[in-house]
Amino acid sequence: MAIAVVTAISLSPTVLLAQARFDLPLGQRVRLEYADSVRIVPIGRSRQWLTGVLVADSGNALQLQLPSGGTATLRRDALKSAWVSRGVSRGRSAFAMAVSLSATGYLMSSPRSWRGNDTNNRDALIGAAVGAGIGTALGLIRPFETWKRVRR
Repeated sequence: MAIAVVTAISLSPTVLLAQARFDLPLGQRVRLEYADSVRIVPIGRSRQWLTGVLVADSGNALQLQLPSGGTATLRRDALKSAWVSRGVSRGRSAFAMAVSLSATGYLMSSPRSWRGNDTNNRDALIGAAVGAGIGTALGLIRPFETWKRVRR
């Protein structure tokens, strides 16, 4: 019975997935999260992020070309997660900023808002429209980079 349980656990898909080696494309911009001994914020997890272009993969370690011009080498077993850049998209940035600032504008001028005064729905819709316009402009002017997770 014990042998069957050990065999079932060792062959389960989650265990096999955790042991699988992940591949990162050379020459791509990657963001790596690794464990650190010191917390950055009081309640947060102890972790650090390192972003750069992957220039070498020796199996046990990854070498990154940093934006500052230097290189950094990280052990694979120290990594908590890895992300590959999907690039910068002005459309995606504009849409995301428009939605978030539109919701913020609506909530800030909605009826029975946190300010305690009563406004009508027209004011809330104007706030949402102004937020959407500002968000679209900010997203087009300052687009942000999006990431795809490769490893947890």
